Amino acid sequence: MSGPISPDGTQIWNGVSWVPLNQNQIYQQGLNPNLQNMPRVVTIQNKSNNAGVFLIVGFFCLSVVFAGVFYVIDSSDERDKKTVIVSEFVVTEENIWNGETTILCNESNTLISPNSHFACEINLAGMPQIDISFSLSSDNHTVNLLTMTKEEYQKFTDGLDSEYIGKLSALDVTNTDLSNGLDTGEYVIIIHNY
Repeated sequence: MSGPISPDGTQIWNGVSWVPLNQNQIYQQGLNPNLQNMPRVVTIQNKSNNAGVFLIVGFFCLSVVFAGVFYVIDSSDERDKKTVIVSEFVVTEENIWNGETTILCNESNTLISPNSHFACEINLAGMPQIDISFSLSSDNHTVNLLTMTKEEYQKFTDGLDSEYIGKLSALDVTNTDLSNGLDTGEYVIIIHNY
């Protein structure tokens, strides 16, 4: 009952069916005394190397993700990248005792680049009424109009926390007209393109 050994070397043909070689070594040796001397056939299966494919697909997916992230960052910062044009910026002082009006600042077609500001410094005597009027050349961008003391303005330019005078300030606006009284002192009125 000897026969050929399967190509993978694990079975032998007994004339009817394939029988595993490791089932009964003594019995198999009795059937075929040359079995010990026969070389075993070992089949090595080639494993496909998909690392290159996974690397390319991974790189592509990572590129798509980074492109999306950069697009979101770029579109969210789009407003910050615009230079604004102030078509009119007028600050007047009205003396409430005699009714005289003095122009303290009068600017037109002033460019303010992103993350910068335009400042108008004023020095007030008495308790005048201040009128502030400004407008941008387009409505697709907003700025902050801030009135602050000279000391607070210095903090602002140094990048520190600063306070502004709320009654003569407006946030996220394209144009405004403000009017209110101020005490004697030095002030700075800014248009901040944040």
